[in-house]
Amino acid sequence: RTATSIRVPESRTHTPRLALGILASAAGLLVALAAGLHFANDPVARSSAKVERQRVEEPRGPLVSDLLARERGQAPGASPEDPAGEHAQDPAGYAPPGEDAPGHESPGHESDPEPRPFASATPRADREASPASEEPSGPGTVARATPSPSRSVPGATPEAESAPRWSSVRRDGGSLNLDLGRLNGSLALAREGEREWQPLTRRAGALELHPGDRLRSRSGGFASLDAGAFEVCLDGESELLLRAAAAGPRLALVRGRIHCEVRSLPSDERFTVATDQGDVSVLGTIFAVEALGEQTRVLVREGTVALRGLAGPEVKIGAGLSSQVAAAAPSTPEPYNLRDLAWTKRLAPARQLLYAVSFDDRKLAGFTGELESDGRGGQALVLHATPADNPFWGQEANVPQGRMAGFRPGPDVYVQFSVFVEESAPILFQAYNDKQKQEFKAAFQHPGGYWRTFTVPLLALSTYVDPGKNPVKEGDLFVDFEVYAGQPGLRARVLLDDVQIYRRVYR
Repeated sequence: RTATSIRVPESRTHTPRLALGILASAAGLLVALAAGLHFANDPVARSSAKVERQRVEEPRGPLVSDLLARERGQAPGASPEDPAGEHAQDPAGYAPPGEDAPGHESPGHESDPEPRPFASATPRADREASPASEEPSGPGTVARATPSPSRSVPGATPEAESAPRWSSVRRDGGSLNLDLGRLNGSLALAREGEREWQPLTRRAGALELHPGDRLRSRSGGFASLDAGAFEVCLDGESELLLRAAAAGPRLALVRGRIHCEVRSLPSDERFTVATDQGDVSVLGTIFAVEALGEQTRVLVREGTVALRGLAGPEVKIGAGLSSQVAAAAPSTPEPYNLRDLAWTKRLAPARQLLYAVSFDDRKLAGFTGELESDGRGGQALVLHATPADNPFWGQEANVPQGRMAGFRPGPDVYVQFSVFVEESAPILFQAYNDKQKQEFKAAFQHPGGYWRTFTVPLLALSTYVDPGKNPVKEGDLFVDFEVYAGQPGLRARVLLDDVQIYRRVYR
């Protein structure tokens, strides 16, 4: 190296401080040149500097494409065309956090940080598929997505698997009372949002069920709800969800088979059972529903049941007939084998008949009038015009006093009869209470066009005047049987069939 002397012009100020500053700058320049020569010849130093520079330049947080890949079970950086993630380092696949990667959707942020059990939104496609279905709606409606075996897709992730169409639950303030003293078989209860099942034991008292609660049976069980108004048998490995209750029970059959006996309901209430394939709706009848994977089957023992699928018109199923529905409209109703309901015998209450007439043997059993075909392979009684002095009703059928044995009311004593009317008409059942010396009655509205079964507990009958002050008592005695239909002048054909007075005997 060559030493160079520095000469300061005489025109500048000569001070030791200035000279020292110039010397220090020159020394710093010499040190920098030496370091540069060392870096150029040292590969370890070059590598360390590269790693540090990459650490500063790399984006912070995971790639959006990697988040989506993890949801699909793929390697980070993978895509459907690149499942192994071979192009994970491709800069074209990168998107900064909060922005969409090319060809992908950014994951949503509307779900809870920690999802609650069974909570999921009902897919829009499922809601629009059945516009006339009996879906609970309005304030308080939430979705309860209990996993459904019939809707699972092999290889699908929980996020991709849609909620069952019946999973919505409406907290409408309604409830059902389960009579613990009438339990039969094995039943377990899971409260809304809970995974744990609590076995139910037979004992005195009642248990209140609310929308969102579920009942399950491993080997078959029976439950009596609301003092016998709704009675349900569950076959083994069956499960029910209570979706709503204020305007009549709305149930979902998660899986398995159920058998329901429903007493007559007011015209503004319904008893419905929903499955993946459709909805079953009744006002009062005895029927069974089977959720068979990709298919639902309905079997009717008494009355008429309406079955609506995901497409096409609803089908009305009469007594002794069954229908099934898969992906679209229900099948044409056809007879079923009674052995298909044999599983219910050990669970459902038996009937002790106090009075019964079917007219199929062409015997009137105390009634007056004429018989004709009931359109179902049997006989039925034709209602006749009421006397001219009756200003309230158009047609009637009756068993006068003295032509039948009297019957006494009790907690489990019911009167049941089926009526066919060609057009919508009011229906009245009336019986004379010989103990209280006045008539007691129950009124209904028949939509017309099909057979409808009416079931009434005798203790629920009321008087025409001050019904609250004159309730039916267990010691009373009814001595006749009367059915009225329509307004005066009614010309539509009205038929009566399957009249029973019976006592339920619980097992």
